[in-house]
Amino acid sequence: MEIIILLLIALSLSMNVLYTSVTTYYSNKNTMNFPDKKYPSVTILKPVKGIDDEMEKNLESFFKLDYPDFEILFGVDSKKDEVTGLIAKVMKRFPNVDAKIIETGHRGDQNPKVYKLSFMEKFSRGSLFWISDSNIRVEDNTLKSLAEEYILNGTHLIFSPIRATGSRTFGSLMENSYMNHYLSGNVLGAWVLFRKEVVVGKSMLIEKKALRSFGGFPYFKDYLAEDQILGETFRNSGYLISTNNTWVTNFNSSSTTKSFYSRMSRWARLRFNIHRSIYFGEILTNTTALGILSVGILEERALLILPPVFFLRVILELITSIRINRADTLKFSNFLLLPAAIIIKDLVLALVYFSPFFSNQVNWRGERIKIGKRTFLSNSFDIFSIEGI
Repeated sequence: MEIIILLLIALSLSMNVLYTSVTTYYSNKNTMNFPDKKYPSVTILKPVKGIDDEMEKNLESFFKLDYPDFEILFGVDSKKDEVTGLIAKVMKRFPNVDAKIIETGHRGDQNPKVYKLSFMEKFSRGSLFWISDSNIRVEDNTLKSLAEEYILNGTHLIFSPIRATGSRTFGSLMENSYMNHYLSGNVLGAWVLFRKEVVVGKSMLIEKKALRSFGGFPYFKDYLAEDQILGETFRNSGYLISTNNTWVTNFNSSSTTKSFYSRMSRWARLRFNIHRSIYFGEILTNTTALGILSVGILEERALLILPPVFFLRVILELITSIRINRADTLKFSNFLLLPAAIIIKDLVLALVYFSPFFSNQVNWRGERIKIGKRTFLSNSFDIFSIEGI
């Protein structure tokens, strides 16, 4: 048993070495330079609700894109949402950008994000869709870099790794560190080593023609993890999926430890219901949890093993954070707190790991949603409001 736990810890550290290696290697791989190419028209779809951290700057980054032919469609439940005024404010500063606010309403019997996308799809003119969340910030050349992949390889769906930044609270420090190291590490590791497309919906460039072959976005309305299901559907239908390592920035500054736990719990339940066999193996990536588990097996000898194990664990994630999110990580307060944030984050993830075994309900933007296999929403009675809870 002692040999087994030591091998598991070694395997876990090896996985974290992989995450650090791929994220740091591919962190500056964005490429773009086709001044003579004819770029396809793009409709940027942004389903929004409420105001996120530094959202005005996030929105501005899309209006500043260096791209010859694009439009931006914002989907809101109601124009009474305070975010509508913020969007209109940004639109006024960029009158030459074709942008519209579309009031979509709300349906409680299907994925709220997909419902917005389906509604906005009817007003689009682009041959490509670019879906991005409201907390995403991009560089001027991001869209050209994504379109380059489409032009060169005819890829039907292009997803982006995520660079998380903006940490000002302990919760946001944990969450940003998680996204930089574990989430992007998983995405890139699966792609580089196994050519497996782990699609993350924070940034997806999609060919409209390919999407329409399934009937458009409504095809995915009954699944909460629409990004992963969309990726699987495209792949199983023979469409090309890829990443050309065009990073996007997820801006998060105000998350609390409680909201971090809630988000990780939701994501855990989604992953559990998509690929359970893979989910069971996730605990092997949590070196901190395995180290603590070893105490009951190794007893006093664990005191010799755990300090270097935890030190290596922290160093690996610290390297990732500095490489991907240097300015944020090297802020004095963040740098001092990051080692504690990494260890506590791992402990939170260890608790979250067991949550799918006890509940198939997730909390998402003021709603409690019941999910089944592949995150299927069975009927309208599975969704009910929890605002105020």
